[in-house]
Amino acid sequence: MKQIITHLAAAAVLLALSACGTTSVSTTWKTPDPPKEPFTKIVALVLNATPGERRAAEDQLASMISGNRGVPAYSIVPDEDLKDRQKMRADFEKHGVDGAAVLRLVNSETRTRVVSTPDPAPGYVGAGIYDRYGAYTLYRTETVTDTYFYGEFSIYSVADDRLIWSGETQTVNPGGIQELVRDVGQAVKEELRKQGLLKE
Repeated sequence: MKQIITHLAAAAVLLALSACGTTSVSTTWKTPDPPKEPFTKIVALVLNATPGERRAAEDQLASMISGNRGVPAYSIVPDEDLKDRQKMRADFEKHGVDGAAVLRLVNSETRTRVVSTPDPAPGYVGAGIYDRYGAYTLYRTETVTDTYFYGEFSIYSVADDRLIWSGETQTVNPGGIQELVRDVGQAVKEELRKQGLLKE
């Protein structure tokens, strides 16, 4: 888990050399019997982050839940309760939470790739016909490092302690924990729309 946090800290630096963060969602599952009524209060919970990053991430995720229904989990669940399922559920019920959006950070890794870009020949100003046909074009190569983050996003019904939807996520080159959560949240919302589970 320390590897994930280290990569998150380095992601902002790597972003200067890499493409902007992109997230994909795969291997999804949904219940055949979804709730008939929308949740009224949804807790945003991010697992496997440091306490400080957890707070920033949950603030970001809660802000993405429409209708002001999102509440960051840290505001109602103490850090020590995260390891006790019964205590967490009691915290949720005490504060009237009926839905939960949970992002669990699973793993991270770095990959390198070689990128080639056109580089005009030194001293050639490109004024003649050869420039049009690339006769003097050279290529410059450089090694780029990409950072991949893997997560699991789940939606639960708190009232009956039931999983409603889950999916695996992959994010490339986020700028930090808040950007990671934003990219994952947007990708999950789009996937839910495609599956007809989100009407907003």
